[in-house]
Amino acid sequence: MADTVGFIRKLPHQLVAAFRSTLGEVRTADALLVVADAAHPDLEDHLKVVGATLREIGCAPEEDGAQPRLLVLNQVDRLHRPQKLELKKRHPGAVQACALQGAGVPEIRSWLRELIPGPPKPRELEDWELPEPRSEAAYS
Repeated sequence: MADTVGFIRKLPHQLVAAFRSTLGEVRTADALLVVADAAHPDLEDHLKVVGATLREIGCAPEEDGAQPRLLVLNQVDRLHRPQKLELKKRHPGAVQACALQGAGVPEIRSWLRELIPGPPKPRELEDWELPEPRSEAAYS
């Protein structure tokens, strides 16, 4: 499992190379979870940039042998019902999640479990724990 740098607007030039180097891990990953802030006003632009960047490094979803990919739209707790319904229309295969409340986690676990080859998986795979939520101050 690898975690890359998230979407950063106006990344300083000296960090661009470091950012790109973390993306090298993506090419060798067995699967991709693309996690995006569903409540961000520029969500669609962010997803376009993510898609373009993945294509740029050779991870286009339409290519033969492309990794399975799941879009996780996080922070849906900050949206009203009509916004959630609109997201579902625009991104029908996405998981709507809230990391603070654990919403969407069962769907993500199920998706990951299906990727593991072989016989049924041991139940301990279902006992993953979410880390303690960060304080609200961390998001300011």
